[in-house]
Amino acid sequence: LTGCGLQTTTDTTNQSSDKETKTGVAQGTDAETASVHEVRLDGGMDPQHITASVGDVVVWRVADGKEHKLLGDMIDSGDELTTGSYYQVTLDEKGTFAYHDVLQGGSGSIDVR
Repeated sequence: LTGCGLQTTTDTTNQSSDKETKTGVAQGTDAETASVHEVRLDGGMDPQHITASVGDVVVWRVADGKEHKLLGDMIDSGDELTTGSYYQVTLDEKGTFAYHDVLQGGSGSIDVR
């Protein structure tokens, strides 16, 4: 979503019933300097809060065998995420973005500086 804080490009693949949502690097950023922040969905969000920079990537990975669906400020994982699948976004705007898991509960936030 260009200009909304997160840039996402969806590429859904069906490998062993796992769905993957992938994103590219935001335009105008240097992929070699971007950091990747991982959030484990394992009975909650781990970690719950991330501080990141414009151009960084956040990846949510399912680790607890349950279905998850993330929604929030410019975050929408689409279909349910299942074991082995992930959802990622590239941060392209400064701000604070809150999100929650509508299926399992739990919430988190990303502070982009």
